Amino acid sequence: MYTQLFAKQRFSQQEQWIKDNLLLEVISGSHAYGCQTKDSDFDVVGITMNQHQHLFPQNYGYILGFDQMPNFENKECKADNKITLETGKDVEAAWHSLSNFFYLVSKGSPNLTEILFVHPTLVTYQHKLGTMIRDRRRDFLSLRMFFSFKGYCFQQLSRIRKEAKRWKETGTCDNKKRTSLYEESGYDRKMAYHVLRLLDLIHQILTEGDMDLMRNREECKKMRSGEWGDFDTFNKFVDEKLLLLDKLSTNCISVAAKPQTGVLHELLKNCIEEFYGSESKMVQNTEYVSAKEIKEQLNEIERKIDRISA
Repeated sequence: MYTQLFAKQRFSQQEQWIKDNLLLEVISGSHAYGCQTKDSDFDVVGITMNQHQHLFPQNYGYILGFDQMPNFENKECKADNKITLETGKDVEAAWHSLSNFFYLVSKGSPNLTEILFVHPTLVTYQHKLGTMIRDRRRDFLSLRMFFSFKGYCFQQLSRIRKEAKRWKETGTCDNKKRTSLYEESGYDRKMAYHVLRLLDLIHQILTEGDMDLMRNREECKKMRSGEWGDFDTFNKFVDEKLLLLDKLSTNCISVAAKPQTGVLHELLKNCIEEFYGSESKMVQNTEYVSAKEIKEQLNEIERKIDRISA
């Protein structure tokens, strides 16, 4: 479990609870897509149960609308905070609270949605609640994913086309580490393979209501190695694929039209109750005693004391 290593080397004392509340940890990035090379490092993502005081601040003396509520959404250990394994491989990691994870995935976050669909061999830690969430992963998919994945795809595509145009006109590129890719193919193949896999994932969502992150790995590998085709071929393929996906989206019955907020709310509530116990039961088991009742009880005690004294 990589979180254990980060807890020892990078977490403060106040952050150790992240390790203790961990529900799911997976290897993401190129490994999740089956496109890693011998030089690929590891990207790790974890989901952790919110601390109890973050979920129920009123139980800790906080007043809604007056106090600043304690909260945790995510933590990253990247760049200077990454760790290096004995093998020499670097590991970067990020952790998200369960509630924040549910919220972002329901909004269609491509990177976080993929966490639920990584191959089982890349799951490095799984609490029983992590198993429950992964078993229900298709409940998170909706037509909103089409728009969010497509938007992310367009961002990548815009950068690729802009840089390819710049290279053609000036012979320079923004990312100097990838100059060789432009010299060989005229565009950033590493970024382009992400466009190919995103288009395939959108196709899967619209036609199957599911995602296999590795299904398109051979085509993506060819893109990374330079065997796929030149920039014009890539451009033509993308335009045709986008037209097809737009048509599929208009008659999609594989996923819900909107996020299933009611279903996800119930799943999140069940996870919290399974981890901490039912908060509603805790409230129901707490006996309410009014000030009037307390005063009457004290008066009765005083009367008993007076009778004994007499």
